[in-house]
This record gives sequence, C-alpha cells and structure tokens, in this order.
Amino acid sequence: MGGALAASASLKALIPSPSLIASAARDGDARRVRPSWSAEDTSLKHGWPDKNGKIARGGELPTSAIPQAVLLAAKHDYLTREDMARIAHGLIDVLAGIG
Repeated sequence: MGGALAASASLKALIPSPSLIASAARDGDARRVRPSWSAEDTSLKHGWPDKNGKIARGGELPTSAIPQAVLLAAKHDYLTREDMARIAHGLIDVLAGIG
C-alpha cells in the first residue's frame, strides 16, 4: 500500500493545482497539433497565463489520451462539479452538432 500512496503523491506533484487548471480552462490556449513523434497522430498543446499574464507553453498530450486524462483529473478532484458539468454540456453540444 505504501508504494501506491507514494505513486499517488508523486502523481499529484506532477499535476498543476486545481486553481491553475481552472484558470487555464478560462484563459488558456489549447491547440490541436501534429506531434513530433508521428506524422499520422495529433496531440493537444496547451498554454496558460503565467504570473506576468503571458502565455506559458506546456507539454503535449496525445489526443488519444485525453479521455483518460479527463477521467483521472475528475477522479482525483482536479475538476469541480461545475467543470464536469461544463465538459458534459460541451460534449452533448458537439454530439448534437451545435458545438
């Protein structure tokens, strides 16, 4: 069990704080790009405002990993109920062809 707790603690250390995630969702910049590792795949590059208000660039996430990342963030309380509702409504709009 100690190993699982240590792994969980190290995972939390790698994930930005909930307030930073919420700020990025409101004020950030996300783009779908062609990753350097594949000519066929796509990835999501994200930027968020730094303390000076400039957009800081983050890493890339393969688009195929986005569903898993969102579920992980929800499970570990990095998304509020409001965030999850906004995601759900956005997905419904996309599926209905209006988003």
